[in-house]
Amino acid sequence: MFVSPTGDGGARVSVRNVATGKETASVPTDRNTEVVGWNADGIWFMEEREHSKTRLWRPGSDPVPVDTDGRRLTAYGTTDRVLLDERDEDEGGQEPEPCVRVAVLDGSRLETLREQCGSNSGTLSPDGKYLLAGASAVDRVSVDTGAKARLQVPPLVFRPDHESLWEDATHVLTSGGIGTTRGVTVRCDVISGRCERIQDGPQRSGPAGPGLGRP
Repeated sequence: MFVSPTGDGGARVSVRNVATGKETASVPTDRNTEVVGWNADGIWFMEEREHSKTRLWRPGSDPVPVDTDGRRLTAYGTTDRVLLDERDEDEGGQEPEPCVRVAVLDGSRLETLREQCGSNSGTLSPDGKYLLAGASAVDRVSVDTGAKARLQVPPLVFRPDHESLWEDATHVLTSGGIGTTRGVTVRCDVISGRCERIQDGPQRSGPAGPGLGRP
């Protein structure tokens, strides 16, 4: 599924059959729409790239608005649990307390299953069991019990966010920076907390951070 422009200045969210290339469903929207994931509940997208305009679309019916409390929603195809992070500023320009939430759709509203404060970004394991979040340190949090374990990696090297790549339900990869010239990719086991550096090379741009594993 993807957002495709139309000739009238608008766009539509389209679903295509990969094998045939044929469109199976579509719904009109604006050109700045972003699809933020899909799961058994349907297809989730943001109109005008605004968190407060998140919609849930089940092909065959009209999209419905979902209140995300001003946070960015990320949906995963392997679990009905969704991630809520990167909250918009409150009215008046006040920065709210940074927190990450894991939620599930309950009827027409999102029910929070776990909230982790201290960071405004995170990533959820494919099975929805583990949340990674943190600013001064990266913690693995059990969504069901709240139990925590710390990943053995500098937080400026490992930045948990919706772009992190999960190999499976317990191993995750992400890239970060060492100093101002080197970039690294790390692989972490979220159960043991161990992380290893699996690739490094010249860094053209990105965050500065401490070394991992060796100078």
